[in-house]
Amino acid sequence: MKPKNLKIALVGTAFFLLFGWVVAQGIQRTWVYYYTVDELMENAGKVNGRVVKTSGTVVSGSIQQQGLSLDFLIEENGETLRVRYRGAIPDAFTDEVPVVAEGVYHRSGNVLEARTLMTKCPSRYEAEGDGAPQAAGS
Repeated sequence: MKPKNLKIALVGTAFFLLFGWVVAQGIQRTWVYYYTVDELMENAGKVNGRVVKTSGTVVSGSIQQQGLSLDFLIEENGETLRVRYRGAIPDAFTDEVPVVAEGVYHRSGNVLEARTLMTKCPSRYEAEGDGAPQAAGS
């Protein structure tokens, strides 16, 4: 192989290795594990300080709201987790509603500093007589 071709091959190989490494790093940083609250408690040491997604039901009477800041508890399979969230509060957010929260879990204090909060509304739509979905109250 000529020296010129060898240089091109080495530069090309280095480029593709670097590109692969950048892609792998990007995927790793955006990868978010999904846990139920009880699974999160089982894996608390492993996920401490990492971004996770979890779901549970808002514990009745636990909501403390001050402006756009929320502090509340969610429960799933007998385990509870404190969630702190600052941002736009979903319209359907209330006691006993199922939610999905994503953020950084802190084992000390057993708290999830949520950056996203979504509500699940399975009862928002009811089936009509023919089985077609219809908005509740229609």
